[in-house]
Amino acid sequence: MATSRRPLTPSRTTTKLLFISILTLNSLLRSSARPLFFIYNSKPKCMGLEAPEGTLLAIHYEAPDINPIHKHLKPATIVINPPSPFQTVRDYLNPTTPTDKKKTKTDHPTITKLTSHSGKILHHVKRDGKLSICVRSPTAEHTNPQRFSIHVTSGQDKSHYQQEEMEHHLTKLSSHVMMINDEMQAVIAEADMAKEREMVYHEQSESMHSGAMYWPVLHVCVLILVGVTQAGHMIRFFKSKNLV
Repeated sequence: MATSRRPLTPSRTTTKLLFISILTLNSLLRSSARPLFFIYNSKPKCMGLEAPEGTLLAIHYEAPDINPIHKHLKPATIVINPPSPFQTVRDYLNPTTPTDKKKTKTDHPTITKLTSHSGKILHHVKRDGKLSICVRSPTAEHTNPQRFSIHVTSGQDKSHYQQEEMEHHLTKLSSHVMMINDEMQAVIAEADMAKEREMVYHEQSESMHSGAMYWPVLHVCVLILVGVTQAGHMIRFFKSKNLV
């Protein structure tokens, strides 16, 4: 006798899990693809960045956990510390020569208060070197960590060239030429900074090589002196014992 089989229907638990998975996937697709990091205390969390002089940096940030509406709370801040003095070949060859890389009024850190959950900060690099970008949140705690995201780009964005095209009545070709010219200037500035660092590294390598070349000669001279001294002691010992 043939038995009829019931059609397979998903259970309520499976349906709920499928629904939750779809919602999670949808939220992930809607969220930003930039990685987030956590801040667990009020200490600043910093990252380093090397950039040549004259570079325009666009710092895009996301802070979904801050409370910009509450005025009585101390706001989170992004601090851009100026780059440390960059050693050039002239500084390496003449370390006693004073340079013009002393701190001036423009070398103070740039502090920006975060008044929204996302935004962009523009910063012009004053000189070659490695600058640091620090994020600080006074309200972050271990029990209440806060998420942040930092994404740094260099150069002007497309909206700048579109605005220039509208204000100066430029053609598409002129706008593209201007953009390519700015990109070439940025590449040349980075190449000059890399060349300067390579020259400093080359001078240091040459100095280490010339210094290391005299060490084997010194070792050989010391060994010869020790050998001659030992041989003289042995000859005097044998002569004192009338063995030779």
